[in-house]
Amino acid sequence: MKNLKQRLMQISEELRQLAESLEVTTEGVPQEPAPKITLEEVRGVLADISRAGFTADVKKLIVKYGAERLSDVDPNNYSSLLNDAKELMNA
Repeated sequence: MKNLKQRLMQISEELRQLAESLEVTTEGVPQEPAPKITLEEVRGVLADISRAGFTADVKKLIVKYGAERLSDVDPNNYSSLLNDAKELMNA
């Protein structure tokens, strides 16, 4: 009985070590770049939202991203701008 208990503990430890060695990580795996969002795509979405009665809110979003006009918004902010704009439609 004592040998069985020791053997089970040994097997348990071996399984734990095996599980640790098999853990998958994404470290070092190249990530696909996020698809580029174009000014035209943003303009289309904002135009639809504006036509739905949110023109003033669309303008506030553009100002929020540091611009007076959509064309002045930093392209790096397009994704965030679209997320904020879509929230207007869900509110």
